[in-house]
Amino acid sequence: MTERVFKPEMMYEREKQLVKALLDCAGVCYDINFTKNVILGNPIQVVDGVEYPILELIGKKENCSYSEVIDYWAEKMPFEESIPFREFSDAENVKARFLNGERILRHKFWTYDVLGNSMLAEQKIILYEDVTNGDLLGLSYVSNGSEAELSKRKQVKLKEQYKEASDRAEILQKAGENLPGGYHRCSMKDGYPFLFISKSFEQLVGYTKEQIESELDNKFINLVYPEDLHVFDKLENDVADHGTSDTIYRLRRRDGQLRWIQDSTLSIEWNGETCLQCTIADITDFVKQQQKLVKERAEFEELAENIPCGYHRCTTDGGFLLSFVSDSFLETVGYTREEILWKPFIDLVSPLDRETFMSHEPQLVETGKVELAYRIRRKDGKDRWIKDSTMKVEQNGKEYYQCILADITDFVNQQEEMLSKNLELMKKETFMETVENSMPGGYHRCMAENGCPFTYISTHFTNIVGFSREEIKKDFGNLYRNLVWEEDIQAMTTYEDMLAMRGKGNVYNNSVYRLKHKGGGYRWVSDSTMFVDLGEDSFFQAVISDITPYIEGLDDAKKEAEASNMAKSTFLFNASHDIRTPMNAIKGFAQMISENASNESVVADAVEKIQLASDTLMSLMNDILDLARIEKGKEEINYEAVNLREDNKNLYQMFESSMVEAGIDFKMEEEIEHANILCDELKLTRIRMNMLSNAKKFTPSGGSVIFGVEEQSVDGDLITYRFYTRDTGIGMSEEFQKRAFEQFEREHTSTESGVTGSGLGLAIIKKLVELMGGKVEIKSTLGKGTEISATIPLRFASKDEIKSKIEINAQVDMNGKRVLLVEDNAFNREIARYLLHGMNFEVDEAENGLECIDKIIKAEPNYYDLVLMDIQMPIMDGYTATIQIRNHTNPLVANIPIIAMTANAFDEDKQKCLSVGMNAHVGKPIDTAALLEEISKIFSV
Repeated sequence: MTERVFKPEMMYEREKQLVKALLDCAGVCYDINFTKNVILGNPIQVVDGVEYPILELIGKKENCSYSEVIDYWAEKMPFEESIPFREFSDAENVKARFLNGERILRHKFWTYDVLGNSMLAEQKIILYEDVTNGDLLGLSYVSNGSEAELSKRKQVKLKEQYKEASDRAEILQKAGENLPGGYHRCSMKDGYPFLFISKSFEQLVGYTKEQIESELDNKFINLVYPEDLHVFDKLENDVADHGTSDTIYRLRRRDGQLRWIQDSTLSIEWNGETCLQCTIADITDFVKQQQKLVKERAEFEELAENIPCGYHRCTTDGGFLLSFVSDSFLETVGYTREEILWKPFIDLVSPLDRETFMSHEPQLVETGKVELAYRIRRKDGKDRWIKDSTMKVEQNGKEYYQCILADITDFVNQQEEMLSKNLELMKKETFMETVENSMPGGYHRCMAENGCPFTYISTHFTNIVGFSREEIKKDFGNLYRNLVWEEDIQAMTTYEDMLAMRGKGNVYNNSVYRLKHKGGGYRWVSDSTMFVDLGEDSFFQAVISDITPYIEGLDDAKKEAEASNMAKSTFLFNASHDIRTPMNAIKGFAQMISENASNESVVADAVEKIQLASDTLMSLMNDILDLARIEKGKEEINYEAVNLREDNKNLYQMFESSMVEAGIDFKMEEEIEHANILCDELKLTRIRMNMLSNAKKFTPSGGSVIFGVEEQSVDGDLITYRFYTRDTGIGMSEEFQKRAFEQFEREHTSTESGVTGSGLGLAIIKKLVELMGGKVEIKSTLGKGTEISATIPLRFASKDEIKSKIEINAQVDMNGKRVLLVEDNAFNREIARYLLHGMNFEVDEAENGLECIDKIIKAEPNYYDLVLMDIQMPIMDGYTATIQIRNHTNPLVANIPIIAMTANAFDEDKQKCLSVGMNAHVGKPIDTAALLEEISKIFSV
């Protein structure tokens, strides 16, 4: 390497860099002539104190082309590193930067040393001119910064993980406090002495920790209802065998009440002792509901036993296996219960009527109900005529046919006898008048041929259908078949079945179907028909009764009540499962963090899963609370000006990352001309968030979701928009689409589908849309996807009504400002204190409103800059404390800023806070950004 390339003042720099290279674990020092594009001499790399000739190792000659060496190393690098490396090393780029006044160039990139080890190269090039010929020369030094960089990244990642764990711990704490249960830890010694008791546990049993110690000897067993003590034998056996136990028993509150408890117990080691960690939930209401259902079922079956005509329940398969029979039914058929239980009901039907009986199965499958008459063959071989009213019901997740039978044998015999006596009378002119005056319903007679032409129609008959005799003849071709409602035309097959019995005497049939009505629609009728077989003069005669009020009123009411009770029972079962599932996950992964705090990968994975479980739990509770408020009529429309384009963009960005993470192609469509509108922003956002959440839940990885809005029409100052989501998810069956927007409905439970939820999301969408004067629609194909749309009329917002969003003033200085934190819950105080210290506040604390007032009055003037006030507290609540502060005679006390900090986050709660004199309202769990925004508003004034 020639000495002439260096100016005298460069010699010291080169020697210094060579020494650094020898000290560095993988250092390189070499000279470059950028004008001639050559490496000067043979550069070396020092690895662990050993010198390696670089050019020799990579197959290049001394004084080789600088560009060749750059290309060689660039091809060894990851692609994303090679592009900036080539740009930095380009000789023309170096010359341009030198002319621009730069003398030292720096760059970092990942590459490999001469031994093939990965390293973070930190390169520095010192530029200068050759004193002899003016060539641009460079002294390049590369050091290994891998360990420092990896350590830095490790520290950053660890810091992020701990911050995320801290943030999620806050939500976890709040979820635990808001659940209707509690947590405690106890020793396995005699009586299970308490080691820890949560506040929620105290509230559940009605004892304070001190009262438990003094009145119950600090033993858990003294809270248990004596009749349920045997449960703890099973609990100890389960814990000994599996380490966990799930049990149900009763606790006795301090006020004497008994509460049913669901207990999830885990055996843990605590301070060198094996103890029990118990999470309990109050399931008293659920147990009472189940007891009520059991009682109602028992009462129904007792009622069924006393039905004089007979009752039975059978399966929905082709054989109709008998699963329950009443005593009166057994008397009708003459068999014992053991002889016919779980035998096919069809075997009891007389062979003469089995074909007729089975012909009604399609109607039963389609409509879920049917009424017909047929004969049952008793054990003694005799036939009995039966009037059968059958309805499809669901019980314990299975479908059954519920059948009430009436023995009409005597009635049929009487009819046959009466018709036999009246055959001659029918030929007389006075017959029609006699029949009409004696029949309670509408009487008619028609010919036994195709279409059943009328030969006589009574006045009562025309009153039922609303058509006159002339209109029936003109508009319906005088054919009885044409009066039958199209969907019930199968009822006419009973007439054809009776014709097939020609030659076997008179045949009877009873059926229920619909006849067309002149006023539009139809009327339900009960038809008692007899086929009179007189050879060539054979005909049908029938009496119909209008039973529309019964069918559409009593029957529908009963069905709706049964469906509603079943849906609510299913909801309670599913909700119990859906709450326990994330709670079990939270409890388990929290234990994993506690036991593996030093294992970063375990902590990171557990934190992520705790976040998913707590989000699921919070979403479930929010859905239940929202629907309850809507049902009670507490939801009101609060109009404010909104820019729809900006609002849609914000909502899209909110879901974008989670959609991408789930492998879903997520796009937004927008066709609107007018963006500034007046609406209830929170409710409109909730509608669209539920639509997007629904689409995301049921769309697998690789699918797509489209989020869109289109402007449909403008009428004066009213604009109609259609908001929609379209996905390629699992879709819905046609049957489920009919009830998708009903409360508590889910096509599959979370266990079946793997997707958690309350079954209330679509119901909330529908109720909110209708509250805003709109309508909601659903289109879905099973296995292909779903489109949900909400069409809502909204109004223009004028320029004066458009208000810009208040930005958080990041320049507000919180240093030295003092906050009085008023909160009775120690955990909540700890979390709030942590957040406030992070904003540079100084924090004092009070546990109730009375203590808060005392501290403010005794403090120096302007000592406190702000009060954060909880609402529900013992001794004195936040509302009362605020009113007393605002009424104080000292203006420095009366005017202190107060922000409500409470879990009561509905509109009326916020309004109540403002009405008593509070300056703002922040909900729990605390949103740091929302709290900072409200504080910034106060201190910016």
